[in-house]
This record gives sequence, structure tokens and C-alpha cells, in this order.
Amino acid sequence: EMTTDAEIVNTRFAKSVIASKAAFTYEEAQIRKDNPYELTMGIRLLNTLAQKLKAGRMAAGALNLASPEVKIHLDSSESSKPIDVEQKEMRETNSLVACVAAKIQETIPQAAVLRRHMPPPRTNFEKLQDILMKRKGLTLDVSSSGALAASLDECLDASEPAFNTLARIMATRCMLSAEYFCSGYVGRETFGHYGLASPIYTTNS
Repeated sequence: EMTTDAEIVNTRFAKSVIASKAAFTYEEAQIRKDNPYELTMGIRLLNTLAQKLKAGRMAAGALNLASPEVKIHLDSSESSKPIDVEQKEMRETNSLVACVAAKIQETIPQAAVLRRHMPPPRTNFEKLQDILMKRKGLTLDVSSSGALAASLDECLDASEPAFNTLARIMATRCMLSAEYFCSGYVGRETFGHYGLASPIYTTNS
């Protein structure tokens, strides 16, 4: 149970059966969110809550990184000759899953499946910091995820509109990989998710 400001006020875990009325891709869900279908009123409500949750994470220092997913189109199913490259479009509906990790861990403290993202060693960023300073005169502060997020916001070049996206892609390459783990097997101090600036996190995957 949540307030209109996306604050959790009550949680209950129970065995249940979900009677799905439809299954949507992200694109299909976005189309229905943007149109007044009665069936998708719930999507619009979830999207409103998801945007508020995301705003809270960003305010806490979460990173907005760019790592675009691309699809390569081939000449034919038998050919390996690429004819076009399509970048996956990120939509609001990609962010609809809200995190309830803390409540899960409280309920089953030894068996919660969570996702963590360890802070990367500062040495991982040294080459990127050197390039940004020498070529653009820009400083990349990696003392925390919040400091890194603020620095990336300042990585701008008016003559190159795509420069900020490139800087974020390169910063992503400096990160450690996020991983799933069982809460009963690691110390509580290692639960955190660096990229999301969250002390505890999970997904529905």
C-alpha cells in the first residue's frame, strides 16, 4: 500500500493467483499508457508512482548512465552483412517496476534474492578522468555516486551534442557489474546498489 507520493505505508506478502487480462511489450504498454484505455488505467497509475520513486533515487545521488542497446539488421537471415543499426528506444514504461527489496529482506532475512552493485575502485576511472581533463578541461569527481552524477551532468560540449551521452557510456564501462545474491550469504554492509544510490535493491527478473 502506497500514498500518492509513492511512500510505502503497508506491506503484506501472501500466496496469490494473478489473472492477467493482457501481456504487453514495453512499446505496447507505452502506447496504452499514452491513450485513455480503461484496461490500462493501472499502467498510468503505476507510471505516476514509478516517476516519483525515480525522482527520489535521483535526488539521493543515483546515476543516470547511458548504455544504449542496439539491434543490428542483416541483409538476410543467411547473411552476416549488416545493413542498418537501430538503437533501442527507452520509454517511461521501462521504469515501471518499483523496488520493495527492504520489505522482502525484513520478511525473509536469510533467503531474500536481492541485487547489488558494488562501488567501483577509483582507479577504474583514471584513464577517463585523464582524457576528459586533457581534451576538454573537465574534472570527473568519483568520490561518490552522487558526486559522479553531478560531474557527468557538467560534461557538456556545445559543439558536440552527443558528447554527454558518450561520457556517460564511458563512465558505465568503468563500473563493476551488478549481481544477484542471497541475503543470508553476505554481510549486510555489502547490500548496497552504487548506481541507484540505494542501500538495498531488487528487481522482478
